[in-house]
Amino acid sequence: MGASLVKILLAVDGSDDGQRAADAAAAVFGQHPDVNFVVVFVEEPHQYERAMAVAVGAGPSAFHTPEWVEEIAELARTEPLRIANRALRRIQDAGLKGEIRLASGQAAEEILKVAEAEKVDVIVMGRRGIHAITRLILGSVSNAVLEKARVPVLIVP
Repeated sequence: MGASLVKILLAVDGSDDGQRAADAAAAVFGQHPDVNFVVVFVEEPHQYERAMAVAVGAGPSAFHTPEWVEEIAELARTEPLRIANRALRRIQDAGLKGEIRLASGQAAEEILKVAEAEKVDVIVMGRRGIHAITRLILGSVSNAVLEKARVPVLIVP
């Protein structure tokens, strides 16, 4: 890795593959103190609202109280940072440094934007995310990043 700082973007989404990517990144780069991570979580617009609409559309339920709706709204506010922090802790437990970037938009586009803005040397991400239906319609985020990235991409199965 040499004497210069290497910057690695770690894209996470709360999926098991995303967490395995964090573990793999810590294992692969854990012996190199000159590595700095940028942990990125991209919230797709309205993903929590869509989940709530699906649940509410399922029919009347005792769970669809104002308190339940507020709980879903609170989840939308806190979940992205919680997921990113969990990945960052894995990196820090390996003795590495990192920071968090939260973004909103189409996941592959936002990951690539952050990679360029942060001038990262490598992108690390899981093979599959949590949005299986979106993947079927639009293609996988990892595939889109792999095709368009200007830096090497490590995809963890």
